[in-house]
Amino acid sequence: MSLFFICLYIYILYKYQKKNTRLIYLLPFLQIIRANMHGLAVIGIGLIGLFFVGELFTWVCPLPLKWKEGKTSGGKNCGRLFLVGVLAALASLVNPFGTRIISLYIGLPKALIGSGAGSSGFAMPQVIELMPPLKENFLFPTQVVFYFKILLIISGLSFLLNIKKIKLTDVFIFISFLYLALQARRNLPYFVVIAAVIMFFNLSGFLEEIHPRLSSFFKDWAKLKKAAFIGCYLFITAAMLIFAYDAISNKYHLRDRSNKRCGLDISRITYPIKAVDFIEEHHLSGNMFNNIGIGDYLTCRLYPQQRVFLDGRYDVGGNSFLYQYGSPKLWPMLVKRYNLNFAVIEYGWTPGAGDLMKKLYYDPDWAMIYYDEIAVIYLKNTPENKALITKFNIDLSQEKSTKEISSLDAGGGVLQKLYYNLVRPREIPVGRLHLGNFYAIFSLYDRAIAQYQQCLETAPDYFEAYYSLGDVLQKIKQFEKAVQPYNQCIKIKPNFAQGYAGLGDVYYSLRNLKKAKSYYKTALNIKPKLTSAHQNLGFIYIQEGKYREAVAEFESILKIEPDNKMVAKIYNIYKKKLSE
Repeated sequence: MSLFFICLYIYILYKYQKKNTRLIYLLPFLQIIRANMHGLAVIGIGLIGLFFVGELFTWVCPLPLKWKEGKTSGGKNCGRLFLVGVLAALASLVNPFGTRIISLYIGLPKALIGSGAGSSGFAMPQVIELMPPLKENFLFPTQVVFYFKILLIISGLSFLLNIKKIKLTDVFIFISFLYLALQARRNLPYFVVIAAVIMFFNLSGFLEEIHPRLSSFFKDWAKLKKAAFIGCYLFITAAMLIFAYDAISNKYHLRDRSNKRCGLDISRITYPIKAVDFIEEHHLSGNMFNNIGIGDYLTCRLYPQQRVFLDGRYDVGGNSFLYQYGSPKLWPMLVKRYNLNFAVIEYGWTPGAGDLMKKLYYDPDWAMIYYDEIAVIYLKNTPENKALITKFNIDLSQEKSTKEISSLDAGGGVLQKLYYNLVRPREIPVGRLHLGNFYAIFSLYDRAIAQYQQCLETAPDYFEAYYSLGDVLQKIKQFEKAVQPYNQCIKIKPNFAQGYAGLGDVYYSLRNLKKAKSYYKTALNIKPKLTSAHQNLGFIYIQEGKYREAVAEFESILKIEPDNKMVAKIYNIYKKKLSE
């Protein structure tokens, strides 16, 4: 819906720019609808504002070449745009919360730029969609970044082609949305729409400029123009058909090891569908704890009978609260303050959940009563819950049954099943990887290794499974065996910094400091903020007596983690040695 409204706003605004259409007065009414659907409705107001600023500068500033071409009623255009912008801003207040939406809009700039250059705090950097698209992260599809770069180059070059007839408004809009796209991945679709439209106008302007020269060169310009149009139409149609096949056959997502799949319904490997089925079937009640990644789904399934602890909005709780909720040390305080009765923890896509999961498992006041490849459920050990705990309590050390793994397509929709039966694309064994990680959290390493090996039997190029296998082999001190999976990992994914750091750890444990240092340096060339590599590289320099280099590595860590007391202590010790 966000893209639909952006396209609608763009159509109306460009229509107004060209023909002064009265459709522009629809925008305040559209803003009412949008403000009641999504917090990012402020983008609509921002778009109107950018058009206003662009038209204003075009009207009052002296511009080169033909940049003012066709601008005879600039004052009236600007006046109407300003009026519509004010009306749209006021229209946003027509919502159940009234003027409270203003505080939301004030905080949205940080939400829009995510963890980019202009943001700060604990929450934002944890959200993948709020990370800069050009920042290395193996969870984000690399081909999306590739296509983004291609579009950026082509759309940027279109301004050069149309240099004589550039519209200043297009420049302002392009730069503004490019900035948003570079700051947070969630903004890429907005930039794609804007860039595609502006690129079309620039190319049209370029063709109009060279038309006289082409018409004199080609005797039958009309036929050539028609042939070119048909050729472009066929090219675009063929490209769309190829992309559609790529998506339907799931090859697009497979290339990035994505858990996504073309089709309708909800993937059981993404959301805790089975865990919520368990909650509903056994009527778990009382106050619930959940981590933030599944709050939206839990709200959809359980409200109003059950309220969620966190609904998915990082900015609502604030940084101090988010730190408390994620800290196992502060768990007793959360239980007491919110009178928690059960907890649903999604671990499949939240690697940091392991510490809290272990704490609750070994805490006599809590019992694990359910787990699958996505989520785990704990129930408070009270007399009221005794019957459920007696029936479902899980002792992982005694468990012998094999967990059933959900298929990526298992949403249950008729169209989804029809699609799957017709196409049957190869699956990525994400569920087995998650389950292997689950067993690793509880030090059940044999089971974890078995899951990773089954992953690799299904998908021999699954680099995440190789990495996890190497990590577990390290933990059980089988360092020589860990070399092979780590090597396979970086062979498949050469820019995966953690894979090189893993090899560094292996050779560090084997006392081959030369190789360890080489792999740590490679990891840091790819990902300069990988603190574990900085730390171990610093220890190697200490053993080599290179204190200056060691201090530099620890200093790099403190720039990233200024509250790291252990590193600060080591840094101060060797900083003092240098001054002696």
